[in-house]
Parts: sequence; C-alpha cells; structure tokens
Amino acid sequence: MHRRRYRLPSQRDKTRALIWVCVGAILLLLALVAWPEPSWLKTDFQALLPAGSADSWIKEANRQAASAYEGQLVVLVEGEDVGQARQFLITVGEVLASEGLVSADFNELEAEKWQKLATALYPFRWNLLSAADRLALERDPQAFLESFQRKLYSPLGGPLADKLLSDPLGIYRNYLLAAVPMTASLNAQELPETLQLAVYSITREQRGLGAKSKLYEVYASLKATAAQQGLALYAAGAPLYSAYGVYSAEEEISTIGVVSLMLLVTLQLALLRSLTAIGLTLLSVAAGVVGGIVVTVLITRQLHILTVVFGTTIIGIAVDYGYHYLAHSLLPGWRRGDALSRVFTSLSLGALSSGVAFLALTLMPFPGVRQIGLFMASGLLCSFLTVCLLFPLLYRGPPQGSQLPRIFAGSGIPVRSIGVPLMILLLTIPGWMQLTARDEVREFYGHPPQLSTDQAEIAKRLSATADSRYMLVRGSSPEAVLLAEERLRNAAANTGLGETLELSAISGVVPSIEAQRHNFALIRQLVESGALSQHLDALGIERAYRDEVLDGIPDAFKPLQLTALSENLLPSGQGRFIGCQESECASWVRIAAPGRTDSLVRLAQDTPAVELVDPIANINSLLVDYRQSIVIVMMGGSLLIFVILGLLYGWRRAIRVMSLPVVTCLLTIAAIGYLHGSYTIINLLALMLIIGVSMDYSIFRGFTAPQDQPAVTLAITLSALTSVVAFGMLAFSRTPLISSFGETIALGLGIAYSLSWVRVVK
Repeated sequence: MHRRRYRLPSQRDKTRALIWVCVGAILLLLALVAWPEPSWLKTDFQALLPAGSADSWIKEANRQAASAYEGQLVVLVEGEDVGQARQFLITVGEVLASEGLVSADFNELEAEKWQKLATALYPFRWNLLSAADRLALERDPQAFLESFQRKLYSPLGGPLADKLLSDPLGIYRNYLLAAVPMTASLNAQELPETLQLAVYSITREQRGLGAKSKLYEVYASLKATAAQQGLALYAAGAPLYSAYGVYSAEEEISTIGVVSLMLLVTLQLALLRSLTAIGLTLLSVAAGVVGGIVVTVLITRQLHILTVVFGTTIIGIAVDYGYHYLAHSLLPGWRRGDALSRVFTSLSLGALSSGVAFLALTLMPFPGVRQIGLFMASGLLCSFLTVCLLFPLLYRGPPQGSQLPRIFAGSGIPVRSIGVPLMILLLTIPGWMQLTARDEVREFYGHPPQLSTDQAEIAKRLSATADSRYMLVRGSSPEAVLLAEERLRNAAANTGLGETLELSAISGVVPSIEAQRHNFALIRQLVESGALSQHLDALGIERAYRDEVLDGIPDAFKPLQLTALSENLLPSGQGRFIGCQESECASWVRIAAPGRTDSLVRLAQDTPAVELVDPIANINSLLVDYRQSIVIVMMGGSLLIFVILGLLYGWRRAIRVMSLPVVTCLLTIAAIGYLHGSYTIINLLALMLIIGVSMDYSIFRGFTAPQDQPAVTLAITLSALTSVVAFGMLAFSRTPLISSFGETIALGLGIAYSLSWVRVVK
C-alpha cells in the first residue's frame, strides 16, 4: 500500500483558479447586463422547427397563419342532461378564470373586433357589396328592391328594420355577414343542446411557463371531474399542446437530473470515497449546466424548454473530464503537482472532438437543434475549464489506501483474428438493408393520446377540420394583390369539379378599388334613376329622413384604402395583407373549408400570381436536403479530424483513434434498422454526437501511457454508465424528437463503450 504525499498548492494552481473565477464572473456580469426580456424561455414546438422556406413572403405568412389560433382554447362538454352540461361548462370557465389562465371568452372578443371593424368600414358602406347583392343589382335593380321589401316585412325582417335608416337596402349587413366564411368561426348556437361549446382567449401574458404547466393540470383535473359526473369534456388548441410540453418537460428535467446526480454521487462514494471529489464533480457539472444556459441565451436570445431537457444529459458527458482526472489519482505514484499534465493532452483532445461534434449541430437549420449544439458545446467547455483550472488547487487526492478495483486492472479484451470483426459486420448488413428514410416533421411532435382523441372528437362534432395550407397571392401593388384575390375567390366559388372551396381573404373585407368603383356606380345608378327615392317612399320613411339618407350618399367616389384598417381590427383566422417590399406586394388567403388537394392545386395553377403553400410539406422536403447535408457534414468532419490527428500524431495512431467512432456508427445504424426499420434526420444528428463522445473514449485510450490504462478504463466506465443512463432516460420522453435522440445516443454510447474494451493484437 503506497502513501500519498500532500503538498501545498503552488502559485500556478492559484493562478489557474483565479482565471476560473474571472471567467465565471465575466459570464455572470454579461448575463446581468445583456439578459433578454422575460420571454426568453420558449415552449411552443413551432420554435424548434426550421422556417421551411427562404421566401420572405412565405416566412411571414407562415408566422401569421401559425399565430392566428395560438391563443385559442376550445372546450366542448357533452352530456344527456342539458342543464348539467351547461352548468359544468360554466364551471370550467370559472375555474380557468380563477386560476388566471384565460382572459375572456373568445367569441366575445371576436364580436368586439367585428363591432370595431363595422364602425371603421361604415363611412365606405356604399362601396361595399356582397357578391350576391352585386349580381342582383347588375341583373335587375328593381327586383332587388322588391326582394328587400318582402324580406323586411317577413318574420326575419327584425334586424333589417332596426338599421333601416343607416342601411336602407340591407347591403351593409349582407356585406359584413359575407366578409368572413361562416366556417371560419365556431358557432355554439348551431350545435345540439347536448353539446355545450366555449372558446377562450389566452393572452401572451398568460402564456408563461408556470401558467402553461398549470393549464394542463387544470385540464386533466376537469376532465376527470366531468367523467365522474357522467359527462365528457373535450379540449383542443395550441395552448393546450404547449402546456402539455411544459408539463412533461418539467417532469423529465427533474427525473433525469435527480437520477443522474444520484448515480454520480453513488459511484463516487463507492470508488473514490472522497467528499471533495464529489463536490468538485458536482461543481464541474453545475458549471457546465449554468455555462450552457448563459452562453446559449446570450447568443441566441432565447432558450427552448426542450433544450433544457436535453441539456440535463450534459451531466453524463460533463463528468467525463472530472472522472478522467480523478481516476488517475488512484494510480500508484500519483502526485498533485503533475496530475493535470498526465491527462491534459487526452482531456483537451477529448473536449475538442466533442466540442466540434456539438458545434456542428449549430450548422443545422433546426433552431432547437442549434440551441442543443450550442448549449452542449459551451457547457462542456465550462466543465473542461473547471477541471483544468480548479481541480489542481482543490483536489488533494483520495483517502489513504484507495486503489483501483481489480476489474479495471486489465488492458482490454485482446482480439487476434479478423474473423470476429467480419462476423459482426455480416450480422449488421441485414440491419442496414432494412433502413428507409422517414421525413415527416409531424412525427417529432408530442401527441399525447388524450389530447389527440379530444381534438378528433371536437373536429367530428363541429364538422370542422384545420388546414395548415394557404394561398399566397403576389402583385406589383396592393391593388394588384386585391384583384388577384378576387379572381381567386371567384374561381373557388365553382371549381368545375362539383366542389366549392371556401376561402377567407383580406379582399373579403377590403375589395379592390376597381370593385369598389363598380359597386359605387351601381348605388349611384339607383340614386340617379330615382329608384332609391321610390324605395324609401314605399317603406314609409318620412321625407326628412329620406332626404337625409339620399344626401348621405356621396356624389364622388372615395375608395376604402387597404392601409385604413389596423391589424387588430381583423378577426382571428382571417387572411391578411402582408405588405410590400420594393416592387412586389403579397397577401395570404386562408382555406376556411378544406378541399381536395387536386382541387386546390388546380385552382392555384389556373389563377395567375397565386401559389398553394403547404408549410408541413415544405419542411418535409427540406428534411430530405438536410438529411443528405448531415451525412456530408459527418463524413467531412470525421475526415478533417483524421487528417489533423494524422499530421500531429501519425497516420497509424489516427487510424486507431478513428476506428472506434466509425465502427460505432456503423453498428448503431444497423441496430436502428433492426429496431425500427427506418431512420430520420434526428437519428443522424444523434450519430454526430456519438462520433464526438466515442472519439473521447478512443482518444483517452490512444493518448494515455500503458501504465495508466487502468485509470482510463475506470474513467470510461463511469462516464459511459452515467451517459447511457442519462440519454437512455431521454428515450422515454413524451416528445418523439427527444425520445429518438436519447435512444440513438444511448445505444451508440453503449456500443462505443463495449468496443473500447477491445484491444487488437498481432
């Protein structure tokens, strides 16, 4: 049993520690000064996805279309007892309001918008005609007036009589009713009494992290209460999916973090038996997590909660450097003065390879993946600096008598024949042959069965189906855009295929100037022919009021300009005018009642300046390109590292170092083929990380002296165990993107660790 000689820390050790303190202080100071506004923590899944198109018009249209319903929560209560169902829906609203989760009834807010819109359009009412009224006035003005008179004196004439002086032809009311397709809004009055519907609005202030987690808990509680009372509660909407993502992420962060830390502490107690070692290891992990968060937020100005979920796995990788340093202290002859120099080469090369692998993720188009790459790279750098700068000062060594367990005393499993590798290779070929690419971005979403069922039930009962597609309309001016929209809407009214497509466009609220001028001319024709005066007399309107109505119709045409309406006047789900850039303007038209794909494609093709946009299909097509790019990046990165190692340390050593990550990737791909029969871009992104981490194992093996190999074996074992556990737990994540990531990395690192025991001998 050897004795360890402890010495006082040197000035160099103190200087290193001072540098660590200064770097940490600078990061914290930057965080205090430049930390972004409170909305820096993102929870919406949309924030993880690529833009889907390089076209600025499509990007903005995608943003507007996605935000149309981001604050809308639909709740449907079904029950045979109408009174009970109605009362429970009231209770739902009270509970949501009392918890501060909803601001107001969505339909009330929409009604308020419509009231303001009607007020803004009222001065231009003589320019505004619905398609049906315009056609009737063109064909037979007298028949149109007689039809209005009959309707006025019918049981349905009440609303017309109330607005008779301000709207003596009923044309303004008809225009407002036709401005937005009826299918664009949910109408509780059209449902059977056994179905009670409410739509709530959730403002941005009510979309904080705590509120989202609470929303899902309240939803689950109300659903259980409804079932106990013999009712069925269904809820849908983007806020609920975001709430589920936050709720599940919080659980996964705490579970992964606690289990990883418990495993870390247990292993340290069992092998090193040093509280100082445990404290320093936890400090290096904490430095990695905090450093990753600070650097990522300062650079990207935001952080997604799923990045934090993934970031908790940094515990499994960040401890590599600490384990490597500490494991060598169990070797005979360990001295505090040269402890860092014995492991610095392998530590720095390992940190470099992992850092390059993670930084390569920042080249990917996925914002979430870029965040993960930056988070992990910066976090590992902080952990590496903590080990190199702080451990030499604070770690004096393990207790007297500590030594390596005998199981780690060997130098690996010798392989003398090429037959074993060839047999393994032959077994992997069927796995490779089963692989097919799967590029469907919707498979990355977390779709809890309960919410998916609710959404399907609501869609079935309301006969409403969401459609993410829309029509993009371009033109040289706002007027050209409105004219193109009107041609599109006219064509959609009859596709020639026995199908009517319902579109919601800004031209349904603000017609083109050409259409307004034509509408105004039809009204002036009624005035100048005396038909309108006779109509007012026939209605029994007094002469003074009649003259007031006639004088209120202007002699000259004054158009309603598109810029006269503010954005907040338009109802939710309405198509929008995007704007103008240089010599081009654009708008997007919502598909209010989804039609067959072939009808929509033909409609877009037959209408000039119109393009059918499918955001999901666009992203899926990009995934194909990105998947191919990742393969090129992996091959190019691996080749670059191989060349660097070859130039610095010789080609034979470079081949030995690179063989482990390359074989690990080949075996991991085959395992994915056997398990799933297909792969996605997420599996390939995970392979990039596997290359970086497995290269650490190979570097530690290849750049450590033979007498120190037992310490390397111990360090790799501890590192692999914590990493596989951390990433393996991600495989149980409720978010498929994270689950696939975790499963692939855990599988790959397990294979890499197994191969790290293999020693090729002649």
